[in-house]
Amino acid sequence: ALFWGDNLSDGLGVAALAYGSGAWALGGSSANLAVACEGLLSIFLVTHGLKRGIGRVRPMDDSPDSFPSGHSSLAFGGATLLARSIERDFDSEWGYLFLLPATFVAYNRVEDGRHWATDAAAGAFLGTLIANWVFNAHFGEEGRASIFQRSRERLRASFAAQVDEDFLGIGLHVSF
Repeated sequence: ALFWGDNLSDGLGVAALAYGSGAWALGGSSANLAVACEGLLSIFLVTHGLKRGIGRVRPMDDSPDSFPSGHSSLAFGGATLLARSIERDFDSEWGYLFLLPATFVAYNRVEDGRHWATDAAAGAFLGTLIANWVFNAHFGEEGRASIFQRSRERLRASFAAQVDEDFLGIGLHVSF
């Protein structure tokens, strides 16, 4: 059963990247691909940083990298990115079905003795949290603009000519 959990985890991450790549290749925006890349990279870095810092031993061996589960964080991160992208692009909640194989990955990691239940739960939480945070940073939430949209709305720049008897110049005024 371990084989299936590992492959599903990798597959959900690859599927999030493929979804973004496909949309871009078909002439759409590259935003979904950027979100998938940023989200998955962030999930990887935070998960592995925690693994190194915490050093919890796995249930079946002495490896000090049990907490949090990287497979669970990848699976839930990929599933969340897919679900949010599908919901945004097609106004459909069917994408949330990707959370079912992600749940199997977390269960599988515990059942095969690779992680403690808290490792898998923390990985699931971490993957979901970071994926939602990156997605919202790019696309915003219902009723709230993204951080990129808010930055563009606040950033103002203007040029003004300055002419005097002894001076000719251009002034730049930037506000944010």
